[in-house]
Amino acid sequence: MIGLARLALAALVVLGTSTAWSADFVAGWQAYRDGDFGTALAQWRPLAESGDARAQYNLGVMHHDGRGVPRSRAEAMAWWTKAAAQGMAEAQHNIALTHIAGDGAPQDFAEAARWLAHAAAQGLARSQYSLGKLHIDGLGVPADASRAIDLFRAAAGQGDARAQYNLGKIYRDGQGMPADDRQSAEWFRRAAEQGHSQAQGHLGLRYAEGRGVARDDVQGLMWTTLAANQGNPAAIENKRVLLRRLSPDTVTRANKLVEAWRPKPSAQP
Repeated sequence: MIGLARLALAALVVLGTSTAWSADFVAGWQAYRDGDFGTALAQWRPLAESGDARAQYNLGVMHHDGRGVPRSRAEAMAWWTKAAAQGMAEAQHNIALTHIAGDGAPQDFAEAARWLAHAAAQGLARSQYSLGKLHIDGLGVPADASRAIDLFRAAAGQGDARAQYNLGKIYRDGQGMPADDRQSAEWFRRAAEQGHSQAQGHLGLRYAEGRGVARDDVQGLMWTTLAANQGNPAAIENKRVLLRRLSPDTVTRANKLVEAWRPKPSAQP
């Protein structure tokens, strides 16, 4: 499925939102960060068995990654299911991605959509994005561009670069709404500023052509170069084309911007 294969299962342990931490949970977190997975497991397993959703989630991550325990997708799913039943959005998201990948559970897009809907309703941006992709592709849910746009907007508003990029494409193509080059360029810009290579390539091309933005060869080459530096094939070719027609001064100015550029941090929780 286009766009969802790169949605890797969570590799980071999350602390959740509660400010009430047991000493055992914190000790496990510190041990995990230090790479002492055996101690982390010893601290978290009793908590998980007593019903602590955060510890259950973290045990799922450890089993998924094979850290301190044998790698087991089935065990990861079992612990995530316990945490998800208590409403933990991150666990619900991981269960959904497991069903999308068909690795550790049967591939089932309808079941994935069901879990994503739970997590998206809690405001988890990556679930909003992923559910939007399912609606765009009509996998497990009816194809519904309007619903996908609403979900992408919710995720994009939290800083999800993939959702921002997809909104750029939707406005470019007029999918479910009138095409709008200005809006398309703006969403590409937001994703590009976070380092999204495809968005950078699209934004560079827009500056080079003056579509949705004022034509600016320096900006065009800068964004195209940033995308090319990440191995974007289209950007690599577009950069060759730009270099053949741009002046040495323009190239020098663009290269200085490339050297100074740093990605903006995402606002996503």
